Amino acid sequence: MAGSSGDRYWYKISVQTLRVWSFLLALAVVGLLGFMGYGSLRRHFVGKQIETAMNESRNLMERLRTEDELFNFRTEWDSARSSLEQARVHISEGEIGEALESAERSRGLLLQIHEGLLKRTGGEAHFFDVQGQVEYRRGEGGEWTPATNVTALYEGDYIKTSKASSAQVMTSDGVHFTVRPDTVIVVSSSRSSTSRRREQTIALESGWVNLSTSERVGRVKTPGGTDAKVNERTQASFAYDVSSKTTEVATYSGVVDVTASNGETRVVKELERVRQEGDRLGDVQKLPPAPALLVPANNDEVSIDANSELTLTWEPVKGASRYALQVSTNTLFVDNVIDDDSRRRPRARLGLRGEGTFVWRVAAYDSSGAMGPWSLYNRFRVTSQQTQGEPGAL
Repeated sequence: MAGSSGDRYWYKISVQTLRVWSFLLALAVVGLLGFMGYGSLRRHFVGKQIETAMNESRNLMERLRTEDELFNFRTEWDSARSSLEQARVHISEGEIGEALESAERSRGLLLQIHEGLLKRTGGEAHFFDVQGQVEYRRGEGGEWTPATNVTALYEGDYIKTSKASSAQVMTSDGVHFTVRPDTVIVVSSSRSSTSRRREQTIALESGWVNLSTSERVGRVKTPGGTDAKVNERTQASFAYDVSSKTTEVATYSGVVDVTASNGETRVVKELERVRQEGDRLGDVQKLPPAPALLVPANNDEVSIDANSELTLTWEPVKGASRYALQVSTNTLFVDNVIDDDSRRRPRARLGLRGEGTFVWRVAAYDSSGAMGPWSLYNRFRVTSQQTQGEPGAL
C-alpha cells in the first residue's frame, strides 16, 4: 500500500540473521587485518633478506677488488656491480621482490668469482679479512705463520687467533665463517652420510666461530663430541669452552641439527640455542631477536664541533633486560672503540672527539642472560676540522 510522506516502513529481521551477519562481518574484518598483518610481516622479512644480501655483496666487493686475478672475471664483476645498483633502484621505487632478486644475483655472482679464484690457487678455503694477530699452520707438524688476506688454506690446516684478533674465511663451496678472538680451528671436509655431496667441516678446538652457509651444507665438530650439521641458508654461532668442556650452539637463521656423543639429537631453529655439557644435550631455549638500528642510519655523515655528542638509537626488543653495544673502526669488531654489554636503554650517547669512519651494532640479552644475534652493522662518518680522537661512550 502506498503511503503518504509521513508513513514509515518496517522490516523484520530475525535475531539469528543478525548474528550470522555479525559473524560474517567479524570474519571479514579479521581476514582483512590478518592479510594486512601478513603483508607487513612479509615486507619486514624480505627487507631483512635484501639488507643481508646487499651487505654481503658490498663486503665481497671490498675484499675481491684487491685480488690480482680479478681481471679474469671482469664480466661477472661488472654484472654483480650492475645488479647491486639495480637493487638500490628497486628499493627506492618500493619494488621489494625485484630488489631481493637483484641483491641475491649480485651476491651469487660474487661468490662465483670467489670460487673461481680459489680454484686457481687450488685451496680449500681462503682468508677474506684478517684483523690483528691471526696465524695458520699446515697440518699437525707445520710452523705457525702470520695469515694475510691472500693466504690459501688446505684440508687439515689450523687457524689460530689471539685475544684481539679475528678473521673471515670463505671456502671453495661458499661456506663463510668468522673466527673470533682466542680461537683455534681445523679446516677439513667430509662426505654426507645421505649423499655423495662434500660437506665443509670445521673442527672447533677452542673458542668461538660464526658460520654462514648459502647453497651448501656445513658441519662443525668439537672435542666434546658435538656434531652440528649446518643446513643450507643458515647463520649460526658455535662456542667450545675447554675448561668446562661445554659446547653452545646458537642458530640465528635457518636450521642446525645437533648430535651429542651419546646419540642425543636436537633441532635448533631460528633464534634458538642449545648447550652440551659433558655428553648430555640440554633443552632448546629461545633467543631474543636482533635489534633494528635507527640513528644514525647506514652511511650517515655526522658533522661535529668541539665537545659534540651523537646519540645512537635502536628499536627496543620485547623482553630484553639489557643490550650489548659495539663501535669499531673495522667490520670484524676487533679492538673496539666501545664494547659495552650493560646498556639498559635502547640508546647511547657518544662523545665525538675526532674524525673517522666507524661501524656499530647492537645485540639483546633476555632475563636469563641469553644473548641474541648481533644486528647488521651501520656505518657512519664523523667529519670535523676542529677535534681529534675517537668516540667515547657517555
